[in-house]
Amino acid sequence: TVYSRSGLQAWLEEDRANLEQKDQSLRLQKSDLMRHEAAGISADRYPKTIVMNGVSLQTSYHFEPGSPKDGITLIVPITVLNQVDAIQAEWLVPGLCVEKVQLLLKSLPQKIRRHCIPLPESAKQFVQERLDSNSFGKGDLTDCLMRFVRNQNPIEIKRSDFRPEALPAHCHMNFRLIDEHGRQLELERNLNRLRSEYGGMAREAFQSLADANIKTVQTDQAQASPIQKGSYQAWDFGELPQTVTMTRGNQTIQGYPALVDRKTAVELEVFDDPAEAKRVHRQGLCRLYSVVLKEHTKALHRIDKLRSNASRDAQNQRDWESVARPWQRMVQESKGMLGMNDEHNTRLREFRWQLEELRVALFAQELKTPMPMSVKRLEKVLASLR
Repeated sequence: TVYSRSGLQAWLEEDRANLEQKDQSLRLQKSDLMRHEAAGISADRYPKTIVMNGVSLQTSYHFEPGSPKDGITLIVPITVLNQVDAIQAEWLVPGLCVEKVQLLLKSLPQKIRRHCIPLPESAKQFVQERLDSNSFGKGDLTDCLMRFVRNQNPIEIKRSDFRPEALPAHCHMNFRLIDEHGRQLELERNLNRLRSEYGGMAREAFQSLADANIKTVQTDQAQASPIQKGSYQAWDFGELPQTVTMTRGNQTIQGYPALVDRKTAVELEVFDDPAEAKRVHRQGLCRLYSVVLKEHTKALHRIDKLRSNASRDAQNQRDWESVARPWQRMVQESKGMLGMNDEHNTRLREFRWQLEELRVALFAQELKTPMPMSVKRLEKVLASLR
């Protein structure tokens, strides 16, 4: 037994032929220092970045129970605060999601929980299935977990059966908000609270970036022409892309073009929030249709409805009615359906303006419409409304 420096020296000296072997036996290998449970720590389980709405955000990990930094932290530049996906953030990363799911299952009432035993294995299976189907981070975590439980066992389970409020802090994403110089503005796990306080500042920072980049932005369509911000009373700005890409230093930022209703015209602007851009754009489209069709209606009063070809105009009228009548029926049906959502009703209202555009395209082709319009185009829109 060696318990002193002199004893170690004597042990080494007594068999010098095996000195090198003895020396190696005293040295630790990397594998000796690694904990067994650390074998699951890998880049795919604990990624250095997370992509949200096309923006790559850095992550950091910290193990210190009780500390505000404990768990995973998403580093969020102020310019992209409104693009952080709260639903995706609930999934954390695969390596941490397993523990979160296990604790969510553990929070279930015992009569439901017993169907998920062993909990660790059920949690691992759930996360692995999502990874294998390339659906990790997509959809509401709790809803997906409920479907998983139902698929495993035909039991009744609802959202209120889970108790997410009982989860420890590190099971919720931490958001580190930084300014354009990388300085921390806030560290917060409640994204709604963060947006409530800094949302306005984020929009201003984004608009400043958009104004500086708007002439050189890259669209999501290779053949699309660069977008030009400004005021419009007709569709004079080419094909409008769904997203535009801007850069600041090494960071790539996504923007969402939308038409903004300005009463007598529309303005083309770029938004940082895809949901807000979609809402505003719908209103802008209705305004643009209204402005353009108002001028077209005046011109139509100067055009003889039957002009010189009665049979052609009769056919045009039948073509128009082939999409107008189904739309009218859908409008009537929607009035009696309590489950019809607001978005569907909005799309039905938008279709009315498209019908007016089709009327112009059929009966007054010499007049331009805001967008190319045909019966086939509206038939496809109708199919998506059913």
